[in-house]
Amino acid sequence: MNVDSFTMTNIEKPNGINITSYSLNAKKLGINKITINKTFETVKINASAKVLGSNYYQGISLNTLEQLLDEVNSTGLVLNKSFIHNCRVTKSDIKNDLTLSKCPIDYINTLNQLTAPKFIKTKYENGIVFNESIATSPVRFTGYGKQYEMQKNKGFYIKYPQLINDFNDVLRIESRLSKPFTIRKYFGSNQLLDVLNSSNINYKILDKIINNQTIFKSIINIHQMNNFEEKNYAQIYLLNQYYNGDFNSIFNHIKSKLGRNTKASYQRKQIVKYMAMINNANNDYSQENIEEIKMGLQE
Repeated sequence: MNVDSFTMTNIEKPNGINITSYSLNAKKLGINKITINKTFETVKINASAKVLGSNYYQGISLNTLEQLLDEVNSTGLVLNKSFIHNCRVTKSDIKNDLTLSKCPIDYINTLNQLTAPKFIKTKYENGIVFNESIATSPVRFTGYGKQYEMQKNKGFYIKYPQLINDFNDVLRIESRLSKPFTIRKYFGSNQLLDVLNSSNINYKILDKIINNQTIFKSIINIHQMNNFEEKNYAQIYLLNQYYNGDFNSIFNHIKSKLGRNTKASYQRKQIVKYMAMINNANNDYSQENIEEIKMGLQE
């Protein structure tokens, strides 16, 4: 490495081990951080697809791996090409850019109608976020109109104006796997080449979000319900509107009215059932849109 491009630090641990490390001085567009631990002979690189410049739309992949290496080497750190065989991924964003038959906002509105009982759902003007509600290895799944995101981050795209037309009417589906265990969970490995050779990750996560919602019929006839079913339906219908379709808020609302030691597993099943029925009947929900997204994620 070029030592002038890095700042050296020494830290002496209580156990007597002296750790020597180097940090990259100046950030490079798309390379947020490089840390070299001389003591343990490791290198950590935090990079995004923006480092690829005009090839940004391809993302970091097998096709752009050599360019990524060249860009890293231009910082003053020289990696041998064989590093890819000894490289582990500790966090990753997986993206699919979909050009579908309708405008991105139509699909975002459809995604907003998903019950998503295992996720916390947040709708924005031009996008939607599903945060998995588990303590270990959570996933963050987003869908948004890429061209609108570009308007908010003009600095990069002004430098590469040829990219603008590449994202017209593109629905970006993106998942963030932020822990090593999460990477292993979905890819079966942390090795870089194994990760880059995998596919259909976003499809699997979307399928998890849908959670068999489509098995419930969208046609609702309250005359065919008994009094108990009708009351349950009316309650979920009201809460669905009040909490903007957020499953966890509805569940916590109903759970708060139960006894302290009462398990709410039955109530959870009822919320899943009636929310799915309500959302499937909503004009914004389209099974055709969901299937089109899923098909695009498999290509």
